[in-house]
Amino acid sequence: MALDPEVLWRPSRSQDSPMDVYRRHITIKFKQSLQNTQELQAWTVDYPQEFWIDLYGYLDLVPPLPSTVTKAYEDSVPISSVPIWFDGLRLNYTENVLRNADIVPNQIALIGVREGGPLGGEERLT
Repeated sequence: MALDPEVLWRPSRSQDSPMDVYRRHITIKFKQSLQNTQELQAWTVDYPQEFWIDLYGYLDLVPPLPSTVTKAYEDSVPISSVPIWFDGLRLNYTENVLRNADIVPNQIALIGVREGGPLGGEERLT
């Protein structure tokens, strides 16, 4: 008989976590009754197109997703064949990661860790 694993850590205010805020957003927007992150994860698997399109807008990525986009990827292509995502959009990762740097100055943007290096030997860049 398998034993339940020991809980190693539990956030003190999990209802305020970004994941839980997003779960509540999905619950309202898509008229769901998702009670926890496991139910949110199941919803994302059942409705992947809705999830990815919503997440793109929720994260306020640049450029904005055109209103004509109804699919995040061509679902007739197996994920293992790596379908094109958001066909026609040119997403700049760095622009999206660093675009709020003026709102939160000196916040860490990148942490570099060399493979095989000592723990705590990372380089932090703002």
